[in-house]
Amino acid sequence: MVNHQPSTINHQPSTKPSTINHQPSTINHQPSTINQIRKTILHLIQPFN
Repeated sequence: MVNHQPSTINHQPSTKPSTINHQPSTINHQPSTINQIRKTILHLIQPFN
């Protein structure tokens, strides 16, 4: 019975990291847009050089 409880405790952290890992995916999706804007700006600036 004592060993059956830690099984439940281990099942909760599995759910939490899944949610934490899902958020950085959204954060990583924004820099992709920033990189596109930078590439566009660099492409506009380069011809002047």
